[in-house]
Amino acid sequence: METDNTDITVTVLGSGTCVPSLARSSCSVLAETGGSKILVDCGPGTMRRLLENGTEIFDISHLLLSHFHPDHTGELAAFLFANKYPDGNRRKRPLSITGGKGISAFYAGLKKVFGSWIDLEPNRLNITELADTKSDIKIDGVMLESVHVEHNEESLAFRITGNAGCSFVYSGDTDF
Repeated sequence: METDNTDITVTVLGSGTCVPSLARSSCSVLAETGGSKILVDCGPGTMRRLLENGTEIFDISHLLLSHFHPDHTGELAAFLFANKYPDGNRRKRPLSITGGKGISAFYAGLKKVFGSWIDLEPNRLNITELADTKSDIKIDGVMLESVHVEHNEESLAFRITGNAGCSFVYSGDTDF
């Protein structure tokens, strides 16, 4: 499903759950605005769905993680590995990964398992840990707002607002 206007384009790459389905991939959304390609969540099947929609992994400037369950992060290690090998120079700008409380420890845990296979050079990867309260940051000229949602301790909902004022909200998993 795609919504297009002059400010922001949103493509749902996956809306599924942890249960495999031929009808839909696990959670992932691509937002394109202001020359940036922002990936929200990276569940299994994300990289294939990006390619099916004409986007290479090297085009992604920011990866936002709503929380750390495998149906939202299950392809993160493979995504990082693919950004490093076979030619780590295909990425023209650093990848920024943003998540809630514990994202740095989550990434460190992945590095303990996969070691140098996913360890991008420091100038090619930025990890940003957002507070569990409301956060507002600018990324590539667009506004990213986040707020804690009821699911896990690190769970965040995101609102991305483009330069012309159009926005979309991604809640990830949440309760009332």
